[in-house]
Amino acid sequence: MIEAYFKRREKSNDRETIFERKILARRIIEFKDKHNLYYQELGEAIGVDKSYLNRVVKMVSYMSVQVLIRLAKHMEIILFVQID
Repeated sequence: MIEAYFKRREKSNDRETIFERKILARRIIEFKDKHNLYYQELGEAIGVDKSYLNRVVKMVSYMSVQVLIRLAKHMEIILFVQID
């Protein structure tokens, strides 16, 4: 589902990639709201700046693989990776 984040950092605007980024953004927002967290607190927990998380949620920036893995561990979710 989140294979787009494992591709090179080239910008892609295909529908599948946009859909995956929207899902990730929605999951971050839902987790943050459910646990009454600010971007600052969530960012500190996974080792990134609050503005970085905000840019990912607004789909301005792509999330690196390393940060995605740390986020998944913190949120206790399972990542499925598809390597082409």
